[in-house]
Amino acid sequence: MNRVMKRFLLAVGVLTVVCGTVGTYAILSAPSAHAEPCGGRGYPQGGGRGQP
Repeated sequence: MNRVMKRFLLAVGVLTVVCGTVGTYAILSAPSAHAEPCGGRGYPQGGGRGQP
């Protein structure tokens, strides 16, 4: 029983870390992909329209 509880807690901990990491990455990458602040992705400010 003790071994099962340890595995369960370990699985929950790993899932929490993974979900937190993925969630943080999604939150940080979503605004930059849409708004592109400070000329994101190497394009000048203005969305980079007309750039290769």
